Amino acid sequence: MRTHRLRWWVATLLLASLAVLAVQPALALVALETKLVASDAAYSDHFGAGIANGVAVSGDTMVAGAYLDDHGGGVDAGSAYVFVRSMGLWTQEAKLVASDAAPNDLFGQSVSIDGDVIAVGSFMDDDRGSHSGSVYVYRRSGGVWTQEAKLTASDGADGDELGISVAIFGNTLVAGAAWSDARGADSGAVYVYRWNGSGWVQEAKLVPSDGIAGDLFGRSVALNGDTVVAGALLADAPAVDSGAAYVFRWNGTAWVQEAKLLASDGSKEDYFGFSASVYGDTAVVGAYRWGPGNSERGAAYVFRRSGTVWAQESKLTPADGTPQALFGRSVSIYGERVVIGSPAAVNGGVRTGAAYLFSRAGTVWTQELRLVASDGASNDRYGEAVSSYGNTVGVGAPQNAPFGIPFAGAAYMYDLT
Repeated sequence: MRTHRLRWWVATLLLASLAVLAVQPALALVALETKLVASDAAYSDHFGAGIANGVAVSGDTMVAGAYLDDHGGGVDAGSAYVFVRSMGLWTQEAKLVASDAAPNDLFGQSVSIDGDVIAVGSFMDDDRGSHSGSVYVYRRSGGVWTQEAKLTASDGADGDELGISVAIFGNTLVAGAAWSDARGADSGAVYVYRWNGSGWVQEAKLVPSDGIAGDLFGRSVALNGDTVVAGALLADAPAVDSGAAYVFRWNGTAWVQEAKLLASDGSKEDYFGFSASVYGDTAVVGAYRWGPGNSERGAAYVFRRSGTVWAQESKLTPADGTPQALFGRSVSIYGERVVIGSPAAVNGGVRTGAAYLFSRAGTVWTQELRLVASDGASNDRYGEAVSSYGNTVGVGAPQNAPFGIPFAGAAYMYDLT
């Protein structure tokens, strides 16, 4: 909670410089297209942050959460900002706040977008008990965003924190409640909601077949088509807190568990499952604490489905990986490309951050590019959140200080050409 606030009004900042370091011959030129800053950026808003997905892109629209924003709803009520691209330029279209915003709700910690619909998590909301959590849904019509629904868990309880993660695809929305006690204290759960043409209704509550207390299942969620991937970063297989991820699939009548994903070299406290993304038959799971002696170099693992069988296809690490870089804290896959955030990577300063692009040819993954902010500074944590859609990549830097405003945060948009 903040005791004072420095209020500045700023415009979207366009940067003409490049911010790319290619570690091998680039397959595509990546330009720093735009640096996005909230129109009312203020001290410690953390615009662009996200445990799961604090920056999300769909077509020519992106959304970034600012979960510590103060506004009429109170201190740290939180907000989310929508930007649209026209003729290559990004401009702010809307600022989203909860209709019933309250202090310390942390609205905007997680965000997801598909077309004209945005989902925003508010995991400290108190509707069904202290910090039970909720998710807000907004729909765009004619350039105007309107709150369509507020979703809570049918069995929500104190401390569940629904909305710590959220993902939307078509008429389906999933939200994690990692501290739900479904299979023991803090075992976790994921709730599925479906749009029926007139409203959003809870369709299912997902829990892993072998879930136990303390797993934190649902700390990350990903959704594509009929497939959900959810991380349980503190699952104890094969070692204490090594982590796991679970795949659920809609079979036409129900959601069923299809697989449990484990890192081939999982070890104690890797936190495999802290981040996850899925596209078609490929899933990517981050383990940002992986490394000899829990050195937190980080890694990301790629799994591929054949029929109903999932197998690890690759383990991704950066060519210039270093201890405490936290590579894999955020991941995003679209098509044959994966973007992976490394928010504590050293780049002219400590915890400046970087993001890495990998591409697949057949079954072989190759590091394509290393992205850094042209104006990066120590403790920006660039890469805390990443998102990709087609040839567009978004990277959040929640502790960046635009125009000298500490921790206001920023998001960087790239066009792959």
